[in-house]
Amino acid sequence: MKSSELNAIGPLMKGLFTRRRRLETIYQLKGRDSNKIEPDDLLLYRPHHPYYHKSNEDDLIRRSVSEDNAILITGKPLSGKTRALFEALKSSKPALNIFVPHYCEIDTESFLIPVNLNWTKKMVLALDDIDKFIEKKGSEFLIKAFMQKNATIIATCTSGDTLKSLFKNAEWLESLFGNNIIALSDISEQDCETISEETGYPWSPAEFDGSPGSIFMELEYMRKKFHDCTTFEKHILNSIKFLSTAGISEEKDTFSVERISHVCSRVYRMGILPQHEWLQLLANLEKKGFLRIKNDSMVWAEDIYLSLISDEQEAQGSTLAVLKKMLQVFTDDAEAQFIIANRAISIGRTEKNLIEYADLSIQAYNKSLLINTLDAAPENYAEIKNNLGMVYYILAQEDKGVENCKKAIESYLQALKVYKIDYLSIDYAMTCNNLGMAYCTLAEEENRGENCKKAIESYLQALKVYKIDHLPIDYAMTCNNLGMAYYTLAEEENRVDNCVKAVQAYMQALDVHTIDRLAMNYATIQLNMGIAYCTLAEKTNRIENCNQAIDLFHRVLQVFTVETLPAEYANTQYYLGTAYCTLAEVETRKENCKKAIDAFDSALQISTINDSPINYAKNQHNMGITYRMLSEIEDKGENSKKALEAFNNSLQIFTSDFAPVKWAAARQNMGMAYRILGDAENKLENTTRAVEAYRDALQIFSLDRFPHDYAAIQQYMGIAYDILAQIDDKAENCKKSIESYCNALQIFTVDMFPLHYAELQSHLGNAYRTLAGVEYFADNCKKSIEAY
Repeated sequence: MKSSELNAIGPLMKGLFTRRRRLETIYQLKGRDSNKIEPDDLLLYRPHHPYYHKSNEDDLIRRSVSEDNAILITGKPLSGKTRALFEALKSSKPALNIFVPHYCEIDTESFLIPVNLNWTKKMVLALDDIDKFIEKKGSEFLIKAFMQKNATIIATCTSGDTLKSLFKNAEWLESLFGNNIIALSDISEQDCETISEETGYPWSPAEFDGSPGSIFMELEYMRKKFHDCTTFEKHILNSIKFLSTAGISEEKDTFSVERISHVCSRVYRMGILPQHEWLQLLANLEKKGFLRIKNDSMVWAEDIYLSLISDEQEAQGSTLAVLKKMLQVFTDDAEAQFIIANRAISIGRTEKNLIEYADLSIQAYNKSLLINTLDAAPENYAEIKNNLGMVYYILAQEDKGVENCKKAIESYLQALKVYKIDYLSIDYAMTCNNLGMAYCTLAEEENRGENCKKAIESYLQALKVYKIDHLPIDYAMTCNNLGMAYYTLAEEENRVDNCVKAVQAYMQALDVHTIDRLAMNYATIQLNMGIAYCTLAEKTNRIENCNQAIDLFHRVLQVFTVETLPAEYANTQYYLGTAYCTLAEVETRKENCKKAIDAFDSALQISTINDSPINYAKNQHNMGITYRMLSEIEDKGENSKKALEAFNNSLQIFTSDFAPVKWAAARQNMGMAYRILGDAENKLENTTRAVEAYRDALQIFSLDRFPHDYAAIQQYMGIAYDILAQIDDKAENCKKSIESYCNALQIFTVDMFPLHYAELQSHLGNAYRTLAGVEYFADNCKKSIEAY
């Protein structure tokens, strides 16, 4: 071989060696044949038995694996989630390429995904206890990178609060798994007896909780062992439990001996023990089965066994109290403070006392910033500032929106002093997206136009990094957010242009999301786009845009079904009904009104007055509008009464104190329904009620605050007085009618609203002509002629 070739091979081999070392820091398993995986590859040090009791869900899990669906296996502790995952992978035919990452922080700038050398085998990313993995920095990036490679994601998570917290803190995961969330069911006592007979494991009815693990893990035996531990041994286990609760682990269920010692010292005043005594204590606990010594500095502890010492934890108070205690313990450990802050807000998002958790999180982040300053540790500083912004943003949804939104924005802007488009670009894009969300939320409270434009600029900055071919899921998420910002801006200015831009942004997002992959995201974007088309229909191409919206809402209902996502289903039915109602104004009124009524009825099956009062009122209000429209072409009396009933139902929630604008809108629509009902029966009584309803509406829709609504109501009231003039006190009612029309003409001028102006002048001419029949014939005829 030539020396030049040898010189070339040297750097190549060095590069391959460096790559391999980097991969080993990221992955526990990389490309292992699924038929060759061993229990320890997933179960780690947990006790396991060769015997496996097949569950009712096993076939469903295996079928989902074979169909390349993302799967989330859930169940209570000891239900066999990890074992079910292992068995599904082990028995898969054809074999799969299994990848398992270490549960540690991932550097997104230097991240590597292994090459799938055997391209005939499907890549599978296996994430046992995904809730623990997702807490680590860069974990979301890793999962999305595998998704981009068309890998199948298979994960486990404890059901209940842990699962709720997972989806609250990583909402996109719920869309990833969709309907493939498989909950393991309990086994029966008969199954338990069968397992005991076949394995020789004794079982205790008192300990059995319906899970296979309650047989094999010998909890009662381990509980007795814990009580027999020495005081120092108990202190060590309690300290590990504290660290576990606070999330201060080095990897999954792996804890630093130094930090265990620190908790023992600060909480239990154990003092400084010689190294050999520490090692002896840990060796004793390993012999008793509570932990495994990985090396001199790390131990692995079984989470289930740690739960046996919960009495000690309960004596210390709630989870919040434990987090506060750990913050006091780690006064000089900025990394631990950062972890505690992350854990506090993660748990707090599913707790009733969110604000207390958020306050603790803010306190912990600020303590960490005393060490991680902009000058001393700029990258850590920026990460903390970004996370701090997220806490303030979460608080803004719950309490003091404006104040917390502004704090969130300030925190994100400080993070962007470090993150730049050419330095830590992925963090830059993430922070820009977060900043845009904060500006959008602030826009709901103040300076809508200005803050929407700032949000749009932030999203556009993020999209300089998030590209469809590089980071497609983040690209789609940001495009959706951009569409929502344009839609909100459309309510303030340039309605048609900004709605069109919103639709374009949503379409870009749909280049990534399909009904087969990330179906919930797909449905959410389709819903948003449908709403934008509905708004466009109010200004241009009503028939075309309404039909576009209706088509989109029907697609959404393929995902948001009444069985799987009832609240989202009801919300979509509401918008579908609104689209049909809008279309009914210009095309096949009877048919479209009835379709709208069916949609509102479907929504009201879910959105009841007790379970969802606001949505109930919205649906009732729009139902009333639809029945009122239908009353104009058929069954005036019956449909007007149904309209009035629906409006009255909405007013149980939309009171003048709680929702004055919605209350006024309902009263305005009731006035129109009473006027139509007057054509069918009791004309004097019902037209008088129409006038009363219009007067109520004008208490809110005043000339200075709502000029357009004010003018429209004045016009409707003028028509009602015209009708009254035909049956009672002609002169007085004609004068009131003329006064109402003149009030409306203050807004509906010939320059600004020519069609409304012409219609009003026609009504005004009629009123003067009627008045001429009872007084001042010549003068009123001239005024009538002038109006015409």
